[in-house]
Amino acid sequence: MNKNYILLLSTALAVLPMTGSALIVARTSADSISNNDGHADEDASHGRSHTGTATEVTTVGGSSGNTGARFYGQAEAKVGQYITQTINATVTWTVTAESWEEYSIYFTPEFHAYLDVEDNGADASGDGITFSTFTAVLRVNGSTVGDSLDMSGGSRTTAGSSNLDRTDSQTLSGYSGNNTFSLQYTATVIADAAGGLNYTGDVGLWGSNGTLGGEIGIPADWDEYSSTSARNADGLFVDANVTLNQVPEPATASLMALVGGLGFLIRRHFVS
Repeated sequence: MNKNYILLLSTALAVLPMTGSALIVARTSADSISNNDGHADEDASHGRSHTGTATEVTTVGGSSGNTGARFYGQAEAKVGQYITQTINATVTWTVTAESWEEYSIYFTPEFHAYLDVEDNGADASGDGITFSTFTAVLRVNGSTVGDSLDMSGGSRTTAGSSNLDRTDSQTLSGYSGNNTFSLQYTATVIADAAGGLNYTGDVGLWGSNGTLGGEIGIPADWDEYSSTSARNADGLFVDANVTLNQVPEPATASLMALVGGLGFLIRRHFVS
């Protein structure tokens, strides 16, 4: 075999093990939730859990799955009291990739809550549960980018219960190398049991079990979810998927060029 063929073949075999793609997606989260919780007849709580796991994406077109966090809590007021709960929740995704790897990140935030207004008398006027708009700030490497991820709020001002459900989505494409993406939400929850002395109670629950039930004149289970699974389906879910796009790595491109060159030399040898 001509020494040129041997040189080309040896080089191709040397770069072959370098082919392949991989990027790492890691996630962190933080929250700051405050209340004007100064009365015995007010109550508020909150918590946080992660959804999905830090993921390595090795398949072109493959997704990291839901990688994010769930924020949950409650705000409730009883018997003429009033409470405001301020929510500040952030999830950050760090993507580690080669400079030639191109990827997209797909955000799918959701918010689900249970609103309940209880009034055993005739003074329900002024009672209410209100979630203000969940305002989103999307940042890439610390810089704010245009986004459409704000979620409208909702409220209930009459006796009874109802669900509040909001969803949104947005994709950022064309990124490569190492990048950090963060999505921050701020909102306000107000529970106003303005109805005075007839044992009114208002509660907004977003994935946390309430404790108002059992007060004098209030049914023991009026603010309870029907099951643990129903409670765990509520909250602020801030998730993202990362997809590796179809971009050949340099080693693959070099291998294709070498194989093409080897084929050209072989054809040239036999033709001559």
